[in-house]
Amino acid sequence: MIGRCFDDLIVHWQKDMATWPFKVIRCLETGGPLVSVQCCGEKRTISPEEISSMLLRKMKEIAEASLDCQINNAVITVPATFNQSQKMATKQAAVRAGLTVLRLITEPSAAAIAYAVRVNGISSGPLGFRPSVMDLPHRTVMVVDWGGGTFDVSIMRVNGDRYEVVALAGDTHLGGEDVDDRLVRHFAREFEFDHGIDVRQNQRALRRLRYHCQELKHQLSFSPCATTQIDSLCDGIDFHMEVSRSRFEELCADLFARCIKLVEKAVSEAKLDRADISEVILAGGSTRIPMIQEMLAGFFGGKHPSKSIHPDECVAYGAAVCAAMMTGDIRREMSDLCVVDVTPLSIGFRNCRGRFVRMIPRNTPYPTKKVVQARGGYDGQTAFAFPVHEGEREWAKENQLLGTLLLEGLQPGPPGSPTERVPVQCILEIDSDGILTGTLVDQTTGRSVRSTLSSYWLNMSEKDVSRIVEEAKQSRAADEALLERTTAKYDLMAYIQKVRRRFSLVAGNEEIRTAELALGSAERWMERGSFDEDDKNQEQLLLDPEEYNKKRRALEEICRPIIERIRMLQSGEQRYRRAWKNVRSWLIEAWSGIAARRVGTEFGKQAPGRDRIRQAGAGQAHNLARRRLGTEFSKQAECRHGIRQVCAGQGWNLASRCHAGTESGKQAPSRDRIRQAGDEQAQNLARRGLDTEFGKQEEGRHGGRQAGRQKVGTEDGKQAKGRRAIPQAGRG
Repeated sequence: MIGRCFDDLIVHWQKDMATWPFKVIRCLETGGPLVSVQCCGEKRTISPEEISSMLLRKMKEIAEASLDCQINNAVITVPATFNQSQKMATKQAAVRAGLTVLRLITEPSAAAIAYAVRVNGISSGPLGFRPSVMDLPHRTVMVVDWGGGTFDVSIMRVNGDRYEVVALAGDTHLGGEDVDDRLVRHFAREFEFDHGIDVRQNQRALRRLRYHCQELKHQLSFSPCATTQIDSLCDGIDFHMEVSRSRFEELCADLFARCIKLVEKAVSEAKLDRADISEVILAGGSTRIPMIQEMLAGFFGGKHPSKSIHPDECVAYGAAVCAAMMTGDIRREMSDLCVVDVTPLSIGFRNCRGRFVRMIPRNTPYPTKKVVQARGGYDGQTAFAFPVHEGEREWAKENQLLGTLLLEGLQPGPPGSPTERVPVQCILEIDSDGILTGTLVDQTTGRSVRSTLSSYWLNMSEKDVSRIVEEAKQSRAADEALLERTTAKYDLMAYIQKVRRRFSLVAGNEEIRTAELALGSAERWMERGSFDEDDKNQEQLLLDPEEYNKKRRALEEICRPIIERIRMLQSGEQRYRRAWKNVRSWLIEAWSGIAARRVGTEFGKQAPGRDRIRQAGAGQAHNLARRRLGTEFSKQAECRHGIRQVCAGQGWNLASRCHAGTESGKQAPSRDRIRQAGDEQAQNLARRGLDTEFGKQEEGRHGGRQAGRQKVGTEDGKQAKGRRAIPQAGRG
């Protein structure tokens, strides 16, 4: 029950709950199960995690009394098919018991460690636990662990001192307790038939009956028949119980068949033949049942399972060896022993189309780390959601949701840039305990979020692992057809969002409004084929992929010319910024270079002219430098681009200064016309491209500059009119 929800118990264990000597109720706060018991004369409800912590606390006390020291750390084993919720619940129970979990290892892995030490190693030394292991030959072994609650099968590839799990199968609802339930139901019916009393309604009598059924099971492992007597089982009636091994095997025949089916499944998933299995290792008390040993021998062609390790103690022994390796209290050659576990099901994420993308495939050894590069589902997205699922279906919603990571505050780049959809790095990693952790990293800013997804894992019964895989195989064709339709619909939706974002960046006109109407019409057309995630008739609601593709092509014909013009306008603005930056740098250089040399040459002997320049200050000299630049770089294409871009905001100033230098203030009507054309005509000319207009005025501008230079650079002091033109041009 640990790590499960109450609804899961009702679905899978409803029949078994009738034979339990306690009641299970739902926790209103968490939805988990609670066990109702009598404790110290009072009725209490205890969670499975609390019961597990009580057991661990008692084990801690026993170990401390035996070792005469305080124990704070522990290595704990769990069934191989435990999901993340059950692993985390086990860790929490250990914390409640006052233990720090060094590592969680699976029971088959612990049995493999015990096998490596006991069969091929040496246990020696009078000072305590000093095991060692020699390099084992390359071979493939199977560990069959059938304990009280679960059945696990692991196939391991042995290479020297490395044990690598290559396949895994199991069922958490198939253990020795299930065998006990069969005997309890059998004898309860027999008691009711003989005495007319349903013993299952009396919890005390049911508890006593279960205890004696366990004793009968143990006896049948060594003798062909077993008997026992229960005094005053119910209402003062004594009950004599007797069962033969053949009857016992008949009652549990379907359980044995399920065990062999899981063994066959593990061999198949490992892509091996039965003859490739070098040895079968038995672990767990239930493997003492003769029938399961015979069935395993028959499955492997007469190869009997190995009984070289104690089935009840081998898991605990392997955990002790693992603890010794982690604390360093072990020989050097033993510390190199390594056991690698695998994931029972695939783990991945749901993409924007709803498809399940596998990041960690099934049977992947862990610890492991997988990284993928992703982007937002649409342009300008400011938050990135990363839902993580577990399962084998093609559609994410058909698999179990483990949790969702959310990275907010993204800063998308400008339209058309590579960062318009912010790149995000998605990381899933499983540590040596099998705990899953997810991380999202914004690659533009470096921000990240990290979370242990174990706390979000839904409670999934590992009994359904084989069913999930089989359903995935059967529904693969349907999933692919549905995926093709959904992908086509999503592509159309993404295109509409992208176009609308482009339109939002510019002022609307009649052409854009017409395109907006077409986009709205397409959205309404798609709504007729919309569906919810929980809708089971998606294939009937979705249209054929060609219909979506046809609608998208029609929209592209309408919107493509508009988008091209918007892109050209945006690229022109970018060129404008770059060119204006170049012009500013040229002006700064001219201030220190060209203007200084020109002033020193032309006016070196003219004291009045130098005084006038000093009085004009930075602004007057700056204007002189700019006019000089117009002459020096008039034949360079980069300067022409700068003039065109400056013209949008300061075109009338440039034109005014050129004409002022030519006419020396005598052509006031020309200056007025230039000012009127400044804001309206110059800006319109700049958007359409001023190659033609400015080409026609090139000669005029050059003439104006040359005339200005002649008037500025005339003889020393004899042309007062030319000297007066200089301050007039500055004021203009």
